[in-house]
Amino acid sequence: MLYYIGSLFVNSFGPARLLQSYTILIGLSLFAGFALTYFILPKCFRFLPSDRGREFTLTAEAAKGKPSVIVAKTVKGKGVSYMENQAGWHGSAPNAEQVAQAMEELN
Repeated sequence: MLYYIGSLFVNSFGPARLLQSYTILIGLSLFAGFALTYFILPKCFRFLPSDRGREFTLTAEAAKGKPSVIVAKTVKGKGVSYMENQAGWHGSAPNAEQVAQAMEELN
């Protein structure tokens, strides 16, 4: 639409020709997206639910049905020497000898 408006005003207002540049249009759309995100979106936060979950509960029974999250820092293949911190084992299965070795190391 801005491209079309630029073509209408290019004869009477020279800088309107910039609206016919795709580079300028992409820049304007990026700036508009940033402005909407930075200025308008925070004003919409008041419409979100304000349930703070388990933060203000005194007992586990009172926390039932409330949202919860578990954050864990894990290590791939922990406890098995040839698998530990090796991303290549994600999604692949060990052979029978490797399974036996892993079971021996874990026990």
